[in-house]
Amino acid sequence: MQLSDDERVVVEIADGSFGIAPEGASEDCQLSCSLDDFLRIFRGEQNLITAIMQGRVGVRGDLGVAQMFQSVFSPGDQQTPGTTR
Repeated sequence: MQLSDDERVVVEIADGSFGIAPEGASEDCQLSCSLDDFLRIFRGEQNLITAIMQGRVGVRGDLGVAQMFQSVFSPGDQQTPGTTR
């Protein structure tokens, strides 16, 4: 995930959970967004797919992999009052 020109985090999804990828891991999909947008998505305050469609998150590579992130960040996609999706 590219957070800015100089901030990048490589994560992996395995068995429905995610973690920091080992050094040199290959990427199937690259997401680019601000740290603020990442935190909103991570907390379940913003739907990843909606953020992609709004242009807040850029995607390069396999969109199916990006959709896996949504299921990890928002299992069951439970919406709480006052959240933006």
